[in-house]
Amino acid sequence: MPVSSAYKTWLAPLAGLLGLASLSGCAEEVTYAYFTIQVDIDRATVSDDLRRKIASCGIFVSGDDADQFPLPCTLNSVPYNLGLVDFSSSRPRGTVKFTATMYDLNRKKLAEGTSPPVGIVKNSTAQTAVVAIGLVPDEAVPPGPDGGSGDAGAVDAVVDAVVDAVVDSL
Repeated sequence: MPVSSAYKTWLAPLAGLLGLASLSGCAEEVTYAYFTIQVDIDRATVSDDLRRKIASCGIFVSGDDADQFPLPCTLNSVPYNLGLVDFSSSRPRGTVKFTATMYDLNRKKLAEGTSPPVGIVKNSTAQTAVVAIGLVPDEAVPPGPDGGSGDAGAVDAVVDAVVDAVVDSL
């Protein structure tokens, strides 16, 4: 059977290029590990007033992979349940943790929570959760008796009460 001139002029070189292209794509197969993260704000530690001050939120990925991305947070309208967030990693193994952080307009942290470590397993989806706990605002901590942090004063008061109870029991 005679070979047509069309095959000789453009079809044969095209077939050769297609063959080379298909071989170059087989060098390394990239696979992913997928994560679904449930993000919530703790109702017990974040009041409605504090929640309304949240102006921006983000997820920070740490461990054997690192990344960060924003969450849909807008001043005066952040729900307690921020929903599910997806993340993928091309790392072959290891663990990652997800930290959700909520900020006010001045970029002051209002709430934060971190997931437990989650294993990176190729071609699978892992589920985890992050519950952001309200952080005590600096202005809400009264100064201690020594003029320093209120935390030191509270610890001193507890130590004094324990010592007094022990002495009284003698």
